[in-house]
Amino acid sequence: MNRKALNSRLPIPYNKMSATDLERATEKFDAEFVADHSRALTPQEKKRHQLARRPGRPRIGQGAEKIRISMERDLLKKVDAHAARRKQSRSQLIAEAVASMMRKKAG
Repeated sequence: MNRKALNSRLPIPYNKMSATDLERATEKFDAEFVADHSRALTPQEKKRHQLARRPGRPRIGQGAEKIRISMERDLLKKVDAHAARRKQSRSQLIAEAVASMMRKKAG
């Protein structure tokens, strides 16, 4: 019994297939040695694979360290509002402010 998929580009869901259709659709998964049909990655594919495997955000400078600081709640609300106006994260704004203060003190 062949049923038509709702979207002709999508296969019929397995739970809607007859036993014969299901067996035909899944016979490719019965192969024991899938590696026989594989090949080595091209240099371009290797590069894409390595980029995809990297966890987290890209490193900037020497990388970032998470810290916990205490800040008065009202000041924190002001910091968040200011960061939002500048389209920055809280961390970016605080790091920028600290770097600016250190430059002024040094010079």
